[in-house]
Amino acid sequence: MAKIALLLLLALHGLLHLIGAVRCWGLASVSQLSGRSLWPMGWLAPWLQGTAWALAAGLLLAAAVLLVAQLRVWAWLAAPGLLLSLLLVLAYWPDAKWGMLANALLLVPVAAGLAEVYMERKTEQAARLLLADARS
Repeated sequence: MAKIALLLLLALHGLLHLIGAVRCWGLASVSQLSGRSLWPMGWLAPWLQGTAWALAAGLLLAAAVLLVAQLRVWAWLAAPGLLLSLLLVLAYWPDAKWGMLANALLLVPVAAGLAEVYMERKTEQAARLLLADARS
């Protein structure tokens, strides 16, 4: 059940980031979003802002696909997606503040996923060293 909830949250959060990309790229008018940011973003071209939103969406959606495929490396895509999402939510706080809740909910499982992969690699390294010592 927790895995399904994690999958749904990753996928939904990723899809919601696509709204930011569509708005920044001018592909559609999103009247619910003001486009205001906490600091002036004029120096950052709208296409680059849209690309950042799309990249965060892609990373989160790819992590969801890897989670479905039961590949433990899903967290290695989710982590940078989460970090980029955090930066975008902070930049566009007036419109994206609820994205912080999704980021907070994803933080623990993503950190646990990263730790699981790290510990698995360390355990495999230690086992190889022990087997090499036993042979010699």
